[in-house]
Amino acid sequence: MLRLTAVLALVLTITLTACEGTPTVKFTSPPSTGEAASWSFDAESVSSAPKGAEVFSGSWAVRAESDAPSKPNALCQTADAEFPAIALSPTVYGDVTVTTRFKAISGKTDQAAGIIARVQDKDNYYILRANALEGNVNLYKYAGGRRSGIKDGSMKVASGEWQELRLEVSGESLRGFLNGQLVVEATDATYKAGRVGLWTKADSVTCFDDVVVTPRVAGSAASAATAVARTGIPSTTPARSGRVSMGDNFFAPDELVVAAGATVTWEIVSGDAQHDVVSVDKFFQSNSPMGRGGDTFSYTFTSPGEYKYVCSYHINEGMTGKIVVK
Repeated sequence: MLRLTAVLALVLTITLTACEGTPTVKFTSPPSTGEAASWSFDAESVSSAPKGAEVFSGSWAVRAESDAPSKPNALCQTADAEFPAIALSPTVYGDVTVTTRFKAISGKTDQAAGIIARVQDKDNYYILRANALEGNVNLYKYAGGRRSGIKDGSMKVASGEWQELRLEVSGESLRGFLNGQLVVEATDATYKAGRVGLWTKADSVTCFDDVVVTPRVAGSAASAATAVARTGIPSTTPARSGRVSMGDNFFAPDELVVAAGATVTWEIVSGDAQHDVVSVDKFFQSNSPMGRGGDTFSYTFTSPGEYKYVCSYHINEGMTGKIVVK
């Protein structure tokens, strides 16, 4: 019996190994710099992929979505392909947090939404995938054009509703969150750095909005503050909702323009330090301190004006921001 068990274990190991492709690694060390970035897709041309993006597979196009978190546009994937994927920019990141809102609209085989990180090329990267049909949030490695599982996480994923997916990559650590809740975490040492992007599977029709990329680099507060500027999204365009990422010594973006009546949500996306959000003129204040990674604070701005705020724990380090309401 013991011999049979050993044989079966060996067969399973060989099978799993055979399922893995051979990775191609182009980026062997994290870059010294990597600016934060964000995409709301509202300033992009409709019916085409975002400017600067590289489509690996599938049909990716910006289109109007009436319920988009930041109206009017979202980026949607509508083709039936094995693994539709897109790299959003040529920027290479090492340790990074990527957050996106997504809505799984339809699909008989799959209703999936994914984030890809440490992208080497179209055939090599990490995947965090949420699937509404399977009810899971899983981590995968894509190597040599072949996908293999790293770790599975069980979690209900709603279909037809906007939700939030977040991938944190730090060193060899991979952590996946759905709606702020940690679902799956694992380690893998294959890829050290790379680009970031979005992903779906099979016949999934999925839309994405409010993608925020925050590098987890010591002293990155200055680059994180340029989250919107790099993407071509005009900072003077009032949005009907907004999100600000928070980490060690930064708000990203540090200035956000919204329309009167908009709700702004601050979210801790990286780091282990304590943070809060405090209005200089005492209009609003979060819990102090807020929780750690994934915790959020929201406030609705009803009147036009400029609202300056700080993190009271790191004001001396320049952790300040401003909301402009028009």
